[in-house]
Amino acid sequence: MIPSNYRLWTLLVVSMFLVASTAMAATAWIAVPSAPDASNKVTISGGDLAPASSVEIQIEQPDGEQTVKFATVNADGNFSLEIQPVTAGSYKVKVLDGNGSEVGSGNFISTK
Repeated sequence: MIPSNYRLWTLLVVSMFLVASTAMAATAWIAVPSAPDASNKVTISGGDLAPASSVEIQIEQPDGEQTVKFATVNADGNFSLEIQPVTAGSYKVKVLDGNGSEVGSGNFISTK
């Protein structure tokens, strides 16, 4: 027969491990530069996502028209998508994970 305090101790250790591993889980991030680079390109990137998953990148142009692009997350949990704005103005970017949940968003302004 196993002593009851051993069971309690085991339960406590397992519980602490579960809490610690949840607290240590990385939070996904998204990066959108504030303006295009010298060649008028914008690189939207993100990380700490599920490897081999897909993300949806919604880009709202200055005229309100929305473009949707997709990117595949690599084995390290990162993605990168390069776009080239076609008109000057303020752009809004939203990134959704494979479940349709928003991972992050950002804005940039193109002067070209």
